[in-house]
Amino acid sequence: MARLILLCIFPLIHLAGAAQKKELQIYWQLERLDPAFARMAKLQVIIDDTIISESGTFSMNGIGSWVDSLTVGIHQLEIRLFVRQSQGWELHSSENDYAIDAIEFRQIEITDNAALKWHLNVVEQSSYWEWVQPKVIVARDLIPVYIHTRFSSIPEGFDHLSRIRIYGNERLLVTGDVMPLSKERQERFLVPASLNNVRVVLEVNFRGEWEEHTVFNGYQFDLIWKTSKLKRSRKLYWNGDIMSGYLHFEEIKKGLPK
Repeated sequence: MARLILLCIFPLIHLAGAAQKKELQIYWQLERLDPAFARMAKLQVIIDDTIISESGTFSMNGIGSWVDSLTVGIHQLEIRLFVRQSQGWELHSSENDYAIDAIEFRQIEITDNAALKWHLNVVEQSSYWEWVQPKVIVARDLIPVYIHTRFSSIPEGFDHLSRIRIYGNERLLVTGDVMPLSKERQERFLVPASLNNVRVVLEVNFRGEWEEHTVFNGYQFDLIWKTSKLKRSRKLYWNGDIMSGYLHFEEIKKGLPK
């Protein structure tokens, strides 16, 4: 008899446990942001005073996303936006000289798959939430672009600060970390799929002004890559000798990092 009771109860426990978690998606967008200040950003999600996870990295002038499963019920949600600067990740807050505090607290109730969108207006210094229709997939519309640079034989006084910028559809998408030209660079960017006229450019800071590293601007070689449409992952590698003017460029089509 006891065995029969256990057999009857087990399916009920199993079914109840299967229904305990639902998917929560969070999207965020910094509106009216000057493209010159666009960096890579990520979201940290804290549920019931416990850090659950962080999102992938997204351009600040795009739409970022995070997705995970939460148990059904009422939760205390806290989210924080972090920005990658040359010295590392920092919280997007007024204390760190940003226009708006990108920190929000909210009590939410999870009963089914749900999605929140967080709007941050950096000009009006305001933000608001809204519930939106959950998407079936979040990350499929983003394509990774990997940049690897290595430069040697740099004359004294010419080790300028440098950065990567990616453009598409005639607008700036993202700006990479600022670092000396001599420092080996390995960066990963997520950019929207199916963009037209994509340009990857290495810029240097010369006498306080940023300019593209091109022959036209007086440099030994062009550090620009272009494609008419971005449809798949790309890995670009530049290896240059500044003194001799030698440049090796390679687009690696196999063995992309995951």
